[in-house]
Amino acid sequence: RVQELHEDVRVWLALNCNPPASWLREHPDDTSTIKHEGMAYPSVGSDAWLSWTQELLQQLTQSLEGSIAEGYVNGFMLQALEKGHWTRSKSYDQSPSHAQGFQQWLRVHYSDVAALKVAWNEEMITEWGEITVPTPVVPEGVLPVFYTPKTSAMFIDYHHFLNERTATMINALAQTVREHTPESFSVSASYGNALEYSDAASGNWGIGVLDASLVNLLTTFPLTQEKAIGHHAFFAAPPYTHTQWLSIDPV
Repeated sequence: RVQELHEDVRVWLALNCNPPASWLREHPDDTSTIKHEGMAYPSVGSDAWLSWTQELLQQLTQSLEGSIAEGYVNGFMLQALEKGHWTRSKSYDQSPSHAQGFQQWLRVHYSDVAALKVAWNEEMITEWGEITVPTPVVPEGVLPVFYTPKTSAMFIDYHHFLNERTATMINALAQTVREHTPESFSVSASYGNALEYSDAASGNWGIGVLDASLVNLLTTFPLTQEKAIGHHAFFAAPPYTHTQWLSIDPV
């Protein structure tokens, strides 16, 4: 028990929400086809990963019920994906669960397949189930940031889906925690690349969704443009009012 350490101790737990390798082996359709530094990760679009994590969070809050009620454990930080920062590098994940998540997102944003075909300028699509995650064809070392809706609508939609889905999952986990903890309990998330990451397929461009979520604190890195000897790396939080920001220097 936490209170056995010292009566004044207060603990804020950082939770790794990535499933173990055994889970990934048992759920190949829910495992991302994109690895990072040799590490496999769950697909952001996986409902199975979300449900599994929510169940574990319920078990954890129940096991800590006494310590939480007495204020010894007063917060969770939700961490997942690469280095725990809810980030994927160039994540054009082709796994079945991710493709299904993208299809479901498109169904919400387009009235029918015909409307999608017009927006994407793509005549070959006849039904939702045919839609897959797009594969970008760009020169080596080039990172596209700006896209033209007339010719690249499918990429724009996919980036919206990936970033919204990542933020929505964080919020869903936060809601699970909120249902089993007092109002004063803090729920935060590590969103490390929110301020200066240029990869649209990262999942870290969902700040607007998170600002309206049940997460009350986000941690991120300071800007590195001026980070050098004799300089100070400044922290420029977006102009949102509902979520607190905490700057953590990774160095």
